[in-house]
Amino acid sequence: MAEALASDPRTIGPDSFASEHAYIKVRLLCLIITGAVNHKKKATHIKATWGKRCDILLFASSKEDPTLPTIVLPVPDDWPNLWGKTKEAFKYVYEHYFDKADWFFKADDDTFAIPENARDLLLLYDTNEPIYFGAKMKNIQNTYYAPGGAGYILSKEALRRFVTVAMRNQSYCDINTTIGYEDRNIASCLHKVGVILKDSRDEKGKQRFLPLSPSFHTMPGPVDENHYYYSHTYFKTAKGKDCCSDKVISFHHVLPEEMYIYNFFLYHVRIHGAISSVLIDCGNNKWLNNLSAPNIHDI
Repeated sequence: MAEALASDPRTIGPDSFASEHAYIKVRLLCLIITGAVNHKKKATHIKATWGKRCDILLFASSKEDPTLPTIVLPVPDDWPNLWGKTKEAFKYVYEHYFDKADWFFKADDDTFAIPENARDLLLLYDTNEPIYFGAKMKNIQNTYYAPGGAGYILSKEALRRFVTVAMRNQSYCDINTTIGYEDRNIASCLHKVGVILKDSRDEKGKQRFLPLSPSFHTMPGPVDENHYYYSHTYFKTAKGKDCCSDKVISFHHVLPEEMYIYNFFLYHVRIHGAISSVLIDCGNNKWLNNLSAPNIHDI
């Protein structure tokens, strides 16, 4: 059995992006779908950066690699079998980690995530409800799914229903094949067992899960309504600085070297003179909160 890499959140410590309360109340398992060819090329760089901020970090592959570590599944690593690998990975997680985590975040090995912001969202919800979160997209059947590249987060009840109900009934889920679109297939399975894809946008209506790269979403310019993302996203969204929530949870199509860049700017750079979320009593000109420096931890 693969070991959890950061099962005690105190080894990470709360920082300026997440409260200690969220660390205690929200145990987040991160499940990364990868393959043998990408262990050193991609997966290890998640382990070195954002993966360390998950409470439990697992890598699903067809080959054993104790340096990650991996959970070895009897499914080929190629893209056509992604659906089969995802089914087996969630089955493994349910059987070995169901009681060790509260929420279950599936991501790809080119996803960059901010677990603290995931906890900030999940703290508002009950994991015993049949719900999951992700970027809400619509397909040609006018049904809805959360794209796997941006990642999606299942509650305990969603995971339980998927493994113990949907995966045991052919009328709910295509359980006899490993081929197919993983994100659309699991969305269909979850829908049939009463699991709801919740609105994961922030209070300003901005997206937290982003299915494409940071450069795609944040680069200013007109929206191309013919682009797959804009024609399929359920909620209207913009490009440039208004593209994304300031509590963004994930991006997709992130190169390994970019993981370190984003990690550095998020967790190690301080802007001289910048003060966030400070309340000022204008009449008495008094600071009303503690301006101590944030607790910035290592990679």
